Amino acid sequence: MVDEAKMHSLGFAPLLADPRDTRRVSRNERRFNFVGFCASYSGDLLAVLPKHYEIDNAFLDLPRILRLISARRPEARTRLAEPDFEKSSDYPLSAFEEIYAHYRRWGLDTGLEDRYRPAPPGRVDWQKTIGQRNWVTSGDAVIPFPVVYRSTSRASTFLSECTIFAIDHTIDRFGVLLAAQPTGLPRPPFNLEIDRTTIVSRLWLIRSRTFRDTSLKLIDALISFFGSARSDASFILKMYDFYRIWEAAVEQYVNETFAGIDTDGSPSFIGAPSGISFEKTPFSLNRAAISQHIEPDLYGVSHDGRVQFIFDAKYYSSLGQLDYKQLSYTLLLWGLLDENGARLYERTHSALFLPSRSSRNQLHFASDDRRIDLKKSFPNLSVVASFLNARTVLNRYADR
Repeated sequence: MVDEAKMHSLGFAPLLADPRDTRRVSRNERRFNFVGFCASYSGDLLAVLPKHYEIDNAFLDLPRILRLISARRPEARTRLAEPDFEKSSDYPLSAFEEIYAHYRRWGLDTGLEDRYRPAPPGRVDWQKTIGQRNWVTSGDAVIPFPVVYRSTSRASTFLSECTIFAIDHTIDRFGVLLAAQPTGLPRPPFNLEIDRTTIVSRLWLIRSRTFRDTSLKLIDALISFFGSARSDASFILKMYDFYRIWEAAVEQYVNETFAGIDTDGSPSFIGAPSGISFEKTPFSLNRAAISQHIEPDLYGVSHDGRVQFIFDAKYYSSLGQLDYKQLSYTLLLWGLLDENGARLYERTHSALFLPSRSSRNQLHFASDDRRIDLKKSFPNLSVVASFLNARTVLNRYADR
């Protein structure tokens, strides 16, 4: 529940002005509609966590949430082509991650930068000097003017300064949210508000003379960082479609840990993983429109080819109403036939995966035999709601 008076008193109100930030759930209650972080100008931090995610160790868990929501898109194998996340951010965290990853792998960048001046120090660059249009006469002689001097210095000095500043400045601002270590090196005295244009211009110049891919990637990240980083203490990072993270996290979790089906028909994650592969799978079942298809998000088949599994992830706190889509998929795929017209699978298991504070299963749908006769066509038809520990599933995905 959003305590609007408290948000005002702590200085968060200006950071929660986006109409997407909250949603009304009842006449007198509004709830946050995003997962993310807001820091006020006074340094207070508001953390809006995923549904049912319990913090055990803030120094470990908050950086995990930050990693999840600072990504551009899900990284589960069946979602690589999806569009970027719907987010709101006023700090270049993605650029910081690129810079920090480069620093961790390669250290401070090295390279040479040529600088040209119409005066010493340096050596005369005759090619550039003679190539000028300006010439002066002195007696019978025609002399190019001005004389161009070239001095070579390590561009790494400047790139290193930018890298050090970007890393240490970001760690200072985000503190406990970042599982990152400062460089421990002297920080350049950059003033973001005053020096921004000069820094970015020089980075573009260095880029024009750089050809190594790793250095280009670093320079691009530095340009992005210094182009938008601010010096004040406030920041926002909000994700409005966290359900996509949950779906990707569940996909990974099911593929890596699904052990089989319990005697009550519920998915089990206790014991050795089954090794069954689950992925988004299309089926064309409409003869009237052959181009139409249904596509379960997590579809798998047992190794012996006798059992099919129709699973889906739902980012809900509870299932107050029947999930008609899951039931429809189950009914439509129940009687799949092979090319000879024989039934493909002996059994079908259907389940929905929801976040919770503890793992448990409950029956979501089972036909009422007193009201409808489905026994002959759909024996033991059911859909299970499997509540997974949100912390376990999301941490596993964040730590991949």
